[in-house]
Amino acid sequence: MIVDLIKKRHVDRILKTLNNNELYFGQLKNELNVDAGSLNKLLREMCDEGVVKKRIEEKTKSNKLSKVYYSLTDLGTELLEKYLAIENLDLKNLNSNLEDNKNIVDNSKNTIINNSGIVSGSHSTNINIKK
Repeated sequence: MIVDLIKKRHVDRILKTLNNNELYFGQLKNELNVDAGSLNKLLREMCDEGVVKKRIEEKTKSNKLSKVYYSLTDLGTELLEKYLAIENLDLKNLNSNLEDNKNIVDNSKNTIINNSGIVSGSHSTNINIKK
């Protein structure tokens, strides 16, 4: 099921790496620095779900082994677009939250300055809040 697939580790990285690319297994493995067994299993699942397609280049005199190339299907490209939209949404929310809750810590004065006031004090004194 595609919902289970998209939750798995490295799926987003595979989608991003294959975006507008056709790479053979060794290239993907080196690019992602993922265990060959794990990568093979994920690619098989992604092919079964129709997210990735594979093309086998038969062996030739110079290539003693067949090369298996992988690329995104239309569904894979659509899924990647959704991943990127979610990442952008998360980054916008994160940046917004950081701006709303920005705290500046001045350790030399034991002071924290934030958008709701100034808190000052130390371990041996009471804490005073100034607005």
